[in-house]
Amino acid sequence: MKHSVFVYGTLRRGERNHHLLEQATFVKQTIAQPFNLFSVGRFPYILKSNTLTDRIIVELFYIDSEILEKLDALEDYYGKGDPRNLYERILIQDGNGHEGWIYVFCDHKLPVYRPNAWLIPHGDWTKRDL
Repeated sequence: MKHSVFVYGTLRRGERNHHLLEQATFVKQTIAQPFNLFSVGRFPYILKSNTLTDRIIVELFYIDSEILEKLDALEDYYGKGDPRNLYERILIQDGNGHEGWIYVFCDHKLPVYRPNAWLIPHGDWTKRDL
């Protein structure tokens, strides 16, 4: 089965986990909103925002079910609503109507990670050090 996935952090081209998408088809770079991008140093996470102008830079890929399983493992996603999840996998659309999965941080994990996280205001993980 084919899937679409939006990636915003370590899975993006040139980043350390992109090798998991070597067999995927890159479609385009685009914008997802409303989300805020945060860093905890080694990895990012996103949260939904109430401000419609908050946006993040994402890359859209077409993947198969085998790759999706690998991404789920990387993101500690065990299934919708599972209390072990670090991220939830949800369907979104970009501004051009492309639909795909994206991994959003679980609220119940915030007390552990939020104290050491910082906002990346421009929403681009690849420019996190600028």
